[in-house]
Amino acid sequence: MTYVHQKINLNTGDTVIIDSSHSCRAYLMHEWEYNLFLENKDFRYADRSDTARNYYESTTAKLHVSCGGTWDMLLLFDTFDKEKFRYTVDVLPELS
Repeated sequence: MTYVHQKINLNTGDTVIIDSSHSCRAYLMHEWEYNLFLENKDFRYADRSDTARNYYESTTAKLHVSCGGTWDMLLLFDTFDKEKFRYTVDVLPELS
């Protein structure tokens, strides 16, 4: 399976918007979960309603975080064309 990994520094309440040219499964997770993924072990994530970890499947994902810190973003692809692949990551801060 092809994937893209990126570390993102986020603040409490931020929303991460990921736009991808390819349909993918998008995850925000803590480092220990990403390490489980690298070891080909089951890694934990939760649905979009859980603000600790997030998962979304589409070409656009909006993921919310409940605590600040460094997060691991993981995009998993079933089909992937390296020549045509593009993605952007925008962070919207929580409105006070």
